[in-house]
Amino acid sequence: MRLHPFAVALLTLVGVAAPLMAENNDARRELGFPHAGIALSIPEGYQPRRVSEPFDVMRYVLERDGTTQVAVSLSAFPVSEDVTAEEFAEAKLSELRNLVAMRQFELIKTAEMPVANVTGHALRMNYTFGGIETTAAQVYFVREVNDRPVHICYLLTVEERGEQNRLLSELGELVRTIRFLSPRHPGDIETPELGEPVRSSNLGFSVRPPEGWFGDTSLYGVNMGQTDYLLGGVMVPTVRVMVGRPDADVTAERLASRHLASLRETVKSRNVKVEVLSEGEAELAGRKGWQFVVRQYAELPEESPDNDSSVVIAQRTIVVEDEQLPPVAARAAEAIANRIGPLRSYSIACVYRGENQDRAVEILEHIAEGFSLLTDETDDEAEPAEEPDADEAQPADENG
Repeated sequence: MRLHPFAVALLTLVGVAAPLMAENNDARRELGFPHAGIALSIPEGYQPRRVSEPFDVMRYVLERDGTTQVAVSLSAFPVSEDVTAEEFAEAKLSELRNLVAMRQFELIKTAEMPVANVTGHALRMNYTFGGIETTAAQVYFVREVNDRPVHICYLLTVEERGEQNRLLSELGELVRTIRFLSPRHPGDIETPELGEPVRSSNLGFSVRPPEGWFGDTSLYGVNMGQTDYLLGGVMVPTVRVMVGRPDADVTAERLASRHLASLRETVKSRNVKVEVLSEGEAELAGRKGWQFVVRQYAELPEESPDNDSSVVIAQRTIVVEDEQLPPVAARAAEAIANRIGPLRSYSIACVYRGENQDRAVEILEHIAEGFSLLTDETDDEAEPAEEPDADEAQPADENG
């Protein structure tokens, strides 16, 4: 069996047992995910939650009195054309059983389940994860992608705490609403409204990925984007928020020039060119900074199949003096002072496939609207957050 490499996604354990359907079963709303080529309807009352893995499509939860009762999630994995839904399910179950915190895993039932115009592989299981007893129902189903060699294997999951005998039937109610769409390049789709924030108290910023985009912290900031299934599972467009530790006398313009020089040096050995399309002053978090837009392309013969491999990179950078920290970051004050020093830089970079520089800048500006520094928050806006370990979030050293 040949599987496309995929990110290992943990099943999130949620809330107390409750019926999946809202009190009014007829009140539904359709959710469309054109980049993943799928749409389905869920009951009213479910709220979106940020997804953190590139192959996560959506996660919606039903809450009561501030407690999550039910979670519905959808993932989409690029797979080889000879992989079946049952084979992929077996591979994922093997991963699930081997998780360190997994205990008392029991596969209760498997069954075929029709999904749109294909046959899916459905499962119901009980397990204890991190001491929490959970019941989950899943269905895996594979579809072709416009006659391309890479297919998509979807995973729809319903999770409840405790044992629920109706989970498979509840899953079936969701499945009956599924319809396939023609997948589209994410960069060609209008960027969704901004969603839940990703906060880093250690690095002193907050940013809001668009709804439906994955977004997660990295060593130097945050990565976000969407998966392009027409390209076989490439994450593009992608946006990175990067925090650096520059020299004491550096400006945003000088720092951006260093970034450009570093980019050229990185791609030189691969015969890739970097062309500056525009640069100039731009604001981020209410502060003056510097922005550049470049096209990165390989010099290939016109008949080459990879001749359309150009990407546009739009980056905006500010340099900020270390200011007095707000209450939300009080516990990290010493760590920030020791690690970042008197200055810190913040850069947002958008990587967009193709040559449409206006679209790349449009995405960058949209993300920039949801970017803020924690030092600008008032006491009412500040939200306490658990501090990551020192090795988990630290600025890049940009000296030299």
